[in-house]
Amino acid sequence: MKIFFNTQNNLYCTKTEAKNPTFGIRIPELESAVDTFVSRTSSTKKEELKLIEMIKSFAEKIFQPKNFIGSGSQNEVYDMGKYVFRIPKSSESLKSETKKSINYSEKIIKNANPLNIDSYCGESLLQIGNVKILKNIGKHIPCGVPYALCSKMTNDEIYAYYFKVYFSKIAKLPQSSFDKFAEDVEKIKYPYTIDFQNPNNTVITKDKKIILTDDLLQYNKYCGANSTAKLLRIFMLDASLNVYTPVFHEHLNEARALFKKIILAGEKAGLTLSDGNEDKILISDALYKCQTKVKGEDFLMKISEINKSEKSKKIKMQKIKSYIDEIFK
Repeated sequence: MKIFFNTQNNLYCTKTEAKNPTFGIRIPELESAVDTFVSRTSSTKKEELKLIEMIKSFAEKIFQPKNFIGSGSQNEVYDMGKYVFRIPKSSESLKSETKKSINYSEKIIKNANPLNIDSYCGESLLQIGNVKILKNIGKHIPCGVPYALCSKMTNDEIYAYYFKVYFSKIAKLPQSSFDKFAEDVEKIKYPYTIDFQNPNNTVITKDKKIILTDDLLQYNKYCGANSTAKLLRIFMLDASLNVYTPVFHEHLNEARALFKKIILAGEKAGLTLSDGNEDKILISDALYKCQTKVKGEDFLMKISEINKSEKSKKIKMQKIKSYIDEIFK
């Protein structure tokens, strides 16, 4: 079986052949109506009801198997060209669940990205009852191995998939991709934090962007603040949800280069390197898997010393880069 990915909020789809996956139909009049509604700063009750009725009238075309992208733990998503429609997942069959799981309302909630962050597309643009309309970010793959597939794989198959499908892509991304993502993550402040526990919620797009596709979490003692250490977890320490990557052997050079890109991106963005003991463990784990004898605490201490001793950001970044190169010799 060949597996193709086009994920939105931790989704996956599998196809048995065809080199080009089939995507959903486009309904120009509906797309235009959503465009207009999203661009407006305000709308009347009459305009809201008109869009709601239009969506209801096209429901049979929208929520059908050929437009189905996939499902996560709680939702399933349907491709409609410029946008995707997300509805609650049901235990019923695909043909009948759309009738049972959709609840419309007479009011539209507009949730234009409140943080104004390019790398975050997890917030719905519009919500009507439990139907959410989100931006379609196009062809992309999730970080790691989709959780839904892991239950069907042995550990060897998971790791083979991880390196062939995902790691080969992330390792080739330019420094600028990580810089932009770290810069945007740094803007996500209390009371919000990203979901770093499931790497699938972060995806790589066709144009080499890294995008968050899941709802932001409320900060608490279990998730902690955003940090560069947590980016290491997303990009190279977790193969999937509750599945960890092995020590990098065959892909050691790529792993070390990836480690350096992530650290440099975080430092350049001013992102906290480590937020607490769990983050220290993540950094130690990354160093161990990259086969260096440097301990996490020593690494953190050295980066801290460089940051304190150098006022020039340019010189600071050069010294951090040189230090990472030195420990990987």
